[in-house]
Amino acid sequence: MKYLIIIIPIVMFCISAMPSCIFVLLFNNELKSLPVMFRELDASARKAAAGSLASPNDEVGEVKNTKESKESINASMCSSIFITFIINLAPIALILGEIFYSKDLNERFGILHGWLYYGSSRAPQLAEITMNSVLSILALTGLNARFVNYTEQFNAIQTKLDQLIENNDALLRGKGDLPPCFEYDSGIDSIHYTDVCTIDDNSSAGTHDAYRCASLNQNIITFQGFVNEILKKIDLFTSLDSDVMYHLIHISNNHMFQKIMASSDRIAEVSVEKYDSAMNVLMVFLICGLILSIFILVCMFCITKKMNGEYSAALVLIRRVQPQSIITDSHLTNYLLNKESQKNNFEMTLSNAVIFNSDDSIICLSKAGIIEIVNPAVTKLLGFTPEQLLGQPTTTLLAHESTDVVMNQLDLMRNGQSTNVYEDHIICTTDNDTQIPCHITILGIKNETDDSISSIVIILHDETDALDKQKEAEEAKRTQEAEEAKRTQEAEEAKRTQEAEEAKKQSENLLYQILPQDIVLRLNQGEVDISFTVPSASIIFIDIVRFSEYMATLTPQQTMTNLSQIFASIDVTGSKYPLLTKIKLIGDVYMAATGLFSPDDQPKNHAEAIIKFGLDALNELDDLNMKLNSNLAVRIGVNSGGPILAGVLGTDKPVFDIIGDTINVASRLQSTCVPGQVQISQATYDLVHDMDFFIEPRGEVFLKGKGKQQAYLVKPKIASVFKSTDYEFSDQAKE
Repeated sequence: MKYLIIIIPIVMFCISAMPSCIFVLLFNNELKSLPVMFRELDASARKAAAGSLASPNDEVGEVKNTKESKESINASMCSSIFITFIINLAPIALILGEIFYSKDLNERFGILHGWLYYGSSRAPQLAEITMNSVLSILALTGLNARFVNYTEQFNAIQTKLDQLIENNDALLRGKGDLPPCFEYDSGIDSIHYTDVCTIDDNSSAGTHDAYRCASLNQNIITFQGFVNEILKKIDLFTSLDSDVMYHLIHISNNHMFQKIMASSDRIAEVSVEKYDSAMNVLMVFLICGLILSIFILVCMFCITKKMNGEYSAALVLIRRVQPQSIITDSHLTNYLLNKESQKNNFEMTLSNAVIFNSDDSIICLSKAGIIEIVNPAVTKLLGFTPEQLLGQPTTTLLAHESTDVVMNQLDLMRNGQSTNVYEDHIICTTDNDTQIPCHITILGIKNETDDSISSIVIILHDETDALDKQKEAEEAKRTQEAEEAKRTQEAEEAKRTQEAEEAKKQSENLLYQILPQDIVLRLNQGEVDISFTVPSASIIFIDIVRFSEYMATLTPQQTMTNLSQIFASIDVTGSKYPLLTKIKLIGDVYMAATGLFSPDDQPKNHAEAIIKFGLDALNELDDLNMKLNSNLAVRIGVNSGGPILAGVLGTDKPVFDIIGDTINVASRLQSTCVPGQVQISQATYDLVHDMDFFIEPRGEVFLKGKGKQQAYLVKPKIASVFKSTDYEFSDQAKE
């Protein structure tokens, strides 16, 4: 907006004032040129034109009168330009006044709109708080209605109360760019801050008397206190029959709604008053604009009439000049005919026109080699004037290294030993001894009676630009070749770099298949003897039941293919769990762990992830049985705990492995598990018992080397739901 306030006056001034001022200036300059042309007339013409208006013998008086007329024209020009400037500046000032007033008016209405918004929004918020308070107590005291929820009503009371206080503060104290309404209007201030009556100083006055005569702002504070008391002691309410509820409903209905509506109505009235006042001011602007337009029209009419009178007076002076005097004066003739003055008034032959109008430098020599004619292009090229060259030998124009070549060729032409046309590239010398490369063409002009040479013509063409362009082309070619070579080299280097990066990437990918990513990163950073302790992790063992018997039915190649397909499917399943780390394969046993590289996570996170992985592995095996036309089953054991020692073993063929008693327990749980189930330990159960799994206690299971320990079988909850549903359907069928 601030930029438009600057740009609009400038644009309007350029559109209106500048053309008018320029027109007046050009007109007055033309008037000033007329006395000058009259003064340049000869004495007889001036006397004949003056007649009885001036003394016939007073030349000085004529000049003096001319000077006085010029001064009068200057004064008239200044006054016209000043008046034109002023009458064009006045509308701009008026428009700027309208812009600034409209901007200020828009800001005022924006403030009133904000006050009206915050003031009027208090009424529905007051009603909602009262209604929600009643409904919350009814819901708490046993109201049997599905549409009433105690928690929702309680939260709604708190939210609406905060909004009521926030809107009241925004109105009375301002918010952001919105100023407070305090002291803007006495009516608004009276509603919010002036008590409606006076309470006698009596100690027996009750709660109702405390807010009966209070202002709207004080009523809102009292209302807030009632609501806060209800929120704090809502559990103590057994019905709506309480003093707090009576006062809450009474103050909102009988003392606050009317004042809030009166406040909003007063703000609306102030807005209407401001609007009416603004319309009156804009009407004044409109009337001033109309008056100013009429004034400008009259001023422009007067200026135009004045200029027409001045121009008519000038035409009268021209009419007093004799026609013979006008014809003999070129300036006056060109002015009357609106033509430019002619610079070249002489005529030339066709051959001379060709020579003098040629862009090339043409030099005509005598048979002896003396310069006789030069065209203007020679001066433009070499700087020599015709006076400096006429009568001089040809060597005056030639550099030392080109003199012998040109003179020998002239001798051959004069002796009839060469053709009459010769072209070459030479170096010429300018008047300041600067050398210029030129293309020379020598023409031998023969006599009409015999074949002897009568004169010689030399044509010179400047080759500076052509040679510069040739050098630029050669330089560009060399640059292009260098850039192509550089691009080729960069492409080869990029190819080698890409091949090296691909090789490195392949090596890293291979390493990622052997070791965990975190371990690979530490190895790339140069670490050796990598080992660390994990405070808590979850271990899983997945064993294919009776895989040896299954192998007996397959060829060795089929066995390895199917086993690879099974483990690859389990790997794909494990890739969905970021916490999971594959440890190793021991024959037909798949070992993995979670939580090895996330010590800051809660133990229940890695326990949940590894159980979900085991359940997904069971589902994946069902799909593989259909693909492989087999009936394979797996036993899955899971244990959680720590500490666990992890690290890289070996240097030639590094292997990542983990060691700890937690791993042995997981292996024992797998070996004692029921096929097609996930068996977990007590430690794992303690971490996931409240999660979305169906867990059945299996009882105590004897674990080799560990004795009897409590074990659990895990299924997803959705399976248990389907199972219960099947039982219900079967029971109904029996009935």
